[in-house]
Amino acid sequence: MTGASEWAPAFSPDRRWLAFVSDEQGRPQVYVRSYPDADQKLAISLDGGTEPAWSSAGELFFLQGGTMMRAMFDPATGTRGQPVALFEAFAIPGSYGSTNYDIADDGRFLMVLADERPVTTKLRVPLNWFEELKQQVPTGGR
Repeated sequence: MTGASEWAPAFSPDRRWLAFVSDEQGRPQVYVRSYPDADQKLAISLDGGTEPAWSSAGELFFLQGGTMMRAMFDPATGTRGQPVALFEAFAIPGSYGSTNYDIADDGRFLMVLADERPVTTKLRVPLNWFEELKQQVPTGGR
């Protein structure tokens, strides 16, 4: 046990590895730990990561900001390949400890996407609006 927060556990298909997120380095990163002995721990993400999920083929996926990443991992030897960016996900983040996507056996992704429409955040605040109103709507008074 560490003093860090750890969340989003996900077992590998063979149940010998547990992927999870930890903030022990100051920001969320994806790790794997051998199971049940927990004697091996490897960092998977290199530049931040959340929401780990395994494919049925044993590949490990995670989100790095808005990018879906894949890290090849060999459960037999406990070695990992370099994470590779797959696509921009625009996924709505999962709840604390869960993912908002899944990987089908044929490699397709199912995910909850964010609304990609731009949000207008302009607000017009007129100053001296009473003077402007007098100019726009003459009172006819003298």
